[in-house]
Amino acid sequence: MSLYHFFPIDSMEGYAWYMIFAPVLLLVVDWYGGKYIKELKPYYFWLAHITLIGIMLFLCIDSIFNHSIHPVILFIALAIYLYSAFVKKKEWQIKLLLFAAMSMIPWLIMMHILYYNIISQLPIEYAAIIASILFFSVWWFAPSVWKKRMEWYMIPFIHVNLLITVMTLSIETVFTIIILIGWMVLSFYLLHVRNWLLFSLVPVTASIIMWIRQEWIKNGSLKQIISWL
Repeated sequence: MSLYHFFPIDSMEGYAWYMIFAPVLLLVVDWYGGKYIKELKPYYFWLAHITLIGIMLFLCIDSIFNHSIHPVILFIALAIYLYSAFVKKKEWQIKLLLFAAMSMIPWLIMMHILYYNIISQLPIEYAAIIASILFFSVWWFAPSVWKKRMEWYMIPFIHVNLLITVMTLSIETVFTIIILIGWMVLSFYLLHVRNWLLFSLVPVTASIIMWIRQEWIKNGSLKQIISWL
């Protein structure tokens, strides 16, 4: 049974699936052909990634307007970036490809939220929170050299999205407050590990904004609980 049976070329999703395997094929040629003609090796590698950027733009447009392509397709792009980061030798190339792979994580989560239309149950801001937890989980078990590489992306990502989230997310429940406080504690911990304590102003500012905006206190629930105690 052919691939065409599952992904007919006349559908948007089928077209996307055919396109996503183009960079995979180029990387296979890079890996196999590069053994014999080393001069061609970098050309196939970077052509694969230029092609992948075009495909990512196509998927981004679909995720914004149509949501017709299943987000699982992005796992292939994630695998391409991870593979590429592991095979490269130059530090700037490793970091570039690693950061591209890490950028796929929040995008994957957001695309799933939009595709399944669960934004009322899981606000889009939670994509950054979930991504931060996943980053931290991988970081915790990663070798020291990969920890340092991840930190250059993970720490700015957490702090920028922390500020955005406390300004946009509806803070109405105790659960939301606990999640945000835990996120702030995580940011403080990473700043301490990296010794970037100057940037601790960011989670402090976020906590002040959260305290001002939280509707849980405004609607008197906290006062009611205190009165019960």
